[in-house]
Amino acid sequence: MPPPPVIHFPAPSVIRLSLHAKPGARQTRFCDALPSTTPLTHLAVQLAARPVDGEANDELCRFVGGVFGVRRRGDVRVVRGERSREKTVQVEGLEEGRWDEARIMDAIRANM
Repeated sequence: MPPPPVIHFPAPSVIRLSLHAKPGARQTRFCDALPSTTPLTHLAVQLAARPVDGEANDELCRFVGGVFGVRRRGDVRVVRGERSREKTVQVEGLEEGRWDEARIMDAIRANM
């Protein structure tokens, strides 16, 4: 069975990202998670927040929302892995047709 996609499009204006959270970093940013010989199953993101009282999840949602230009707080949420480092984050309210996999990866690279 192949690994799940890192980027998934469950609806036209919705994106789901499989992320590996690294809380306690100096700054919040995407980073390289796995060696190039390993199949990519999660995008890594360093978080400038501690994993206490939901601080790291809040920082993750704020950061991902900023990357995709989502202003409303409720449009970005952790839908799987709230208490784990392996998370699925859903971004809603996106402009339909604007984001494809290549544009998403460009936005991620711009925030590394």
